[in-house]
Amino acid sequence: MSIKKIGVVHSNKTDVFLDKKFPVRIDQYWYQNGALNALKEAGIEAEMVETESLTSTDLNESYGALLLDNVLCVTDEEVNALRKFQLNGGGIVAMFGATARQPDGSIREDMALADIFHVSCGSDPVTEQWNEQPFGYIFMATHHPVTENFALGSRLMYSRILVPIWAPRLTVHPGGLVVATLGDFIGQDLGLPAVVVSENGKGRCVYCGPSLSYRLSEPRIPQDTDNLKSFVVNMVRWSAGLVYQEINS
Repeated sequence: MSIKKIGVVHSNKTDVFLDKKFPVRIDQYWYQNGALNALKEAGIEAEMVETESLTSTDLNESYGALLLDNVLCVTDEEVNALRKFQLNGGGIVAMFGATARQPDGSIREDMALADIFHVSCGSDPVTEQWNEQPFGYIFMATHHPVTENFALGSRLMYSRILVPIWAPRLTVHPGGLVVATLGDFIGQDLGLPAVVVSENGKGRCVYCGPSLSYRLSEPRIPQDTDNLKSFVVNMVRWSAGLVYQEINS
């Protein structure tokens, strides 16, 4: 059974913000290419989508799901387009700071789509600080299509002390189900939410705290890369409805 193509969202506004913070960035698409390549390797049609096109495209007609890894800077109009897409049956896979900042890079009090994600991660608009820190592992916490083919309690390395990849400290709200948790750098499960799934309106959402698309583009951490690719693909397949269709067909 086929699904509509997947859109991997890129934000020029986020690039402008990140280039000021990290002027030595190697790859403009370091938050997109990891997931884009993983999906194509899995035989899923996927393409890059610019945030500017979100408000001028019939998203539900064009895409089964949209993946936003650290798409920080978005307009209110783009946020509304994403919310409408999800409520009308589209899938959203969001990672790290998706929708956490205004178009000019100023931080929001919380992610603009926190209500869709069913999580929150408070920030301080005065200091521009987000509630985040580096972690080392992701642990599978619940049997769910997103964790399919992974044993309960199994772990995946996504970050190392010398190559830290940060993740937010999340508060999960009613409607959100934690399917994976965060672990420290020595591989101890801390029980903190890493991946939260939810259903809103006609659509599905996966919020993943760690920036896994970026992680898949990071050659200095080769451990568990293939399994992380499968994990990301699971997120997209479930959010797009493919798993549900297969089980019930």
